[in-house]
Amino acid sequence: MIPTEVKAYLSMIGRKGGRSSRRTLTTEQSKTMLNMRSNPKQPKKPKLTPAAIEAALDAAMPKPPQPPSYSPAEQAEIDRNRLMIAKRKSAYA
Repeated sequence: MIPTEVKAYLSMIGRKGGRSSRRTLTTEQSKTMLNMRSNPKQPKKPKLTPAAIEAALDAAMPKPPQPPSYSPAEQAEIDRNRLMIAKRKSAYA
């Protein structure tokens, strides 16, 4: 059983019919809305030229990673470390 207060509240909401939630438009706004509904503007499709297709494909393709560039001092240290690791590996082999 639904209490009478709840029934009264629900009937009051039903009588409103959603009036409180409806928007009120000015005459100018409503004319603009009608014009937009009756004459929708279609977006223009871009012309696909071979150059545009090639540019789109180039943009979509991932670029290959570039090897880092090291200064001569850094490269010498890397080489020393690689040589040291190689010596240790050969000692355990």
